[in-house]
Amino acid sequence: KPSRIPHVAGCEKAAAALAARWGADPEKAAMAAILHDCGKYISLSDEARCTYTIITSSEILGLSDAEREMVAQICYFYKGGVRPYPELSDRFTWEEYFSLLKLHAILNIAGALDRSHGQKYKEVRFRFNGRAELSIAIDTQDSLALEKGIFEERASVFEDIFAIRPILKTVRIRRIS
Repeated sequence: KPSRIPHVAGCEKAAAALAARWGADPEKAAMAAILHDCGKYISLSDEARCTYTIITSSEILGLSDAEREMVAQICYFYKGGVRPYPELSDRFTWEEYFSLLKLHAILNIAGALDRSHGQKYKEVRFRFNGRAELSIAIDTQDSLALEKGIFEERASVFEDIFAIRPILKTVRIRRIS
């Protein structure tokens, strides 16, 4: 859907930047961000499973079967909740599972930045202050009330995985008339 392209592009950019900064795979983060909503075109009530099925059933250029499974699980975690390691131990080592958790936390933050799918921000900057806080500054002209509410929920996932609290800061830019 053409109206979704800015949302997907914004999620992709934020996810890849966060992954590069926090030791996760930027390509998998970007791919998960691109595909995280694909199941909603099949079923809103079973979006997580549909997203997982679409990804695992598709040949995606540049991804091996194992990488495709990982991206599908990241997207499933995003919509359907984290599956415990014993349920996935036949597919992933503990190290790979921990990578899944890191990428899940990153996708949670990237998705929360544009929860309204309105791409309200012009620029986003990430800065680690060295005190277990990640400052995320967003330049916007619009209200981010919805994004802030979702961000607070999703920030706890990031903090649980990385032991760093993301803090959303809004930088208001004036509209030019």
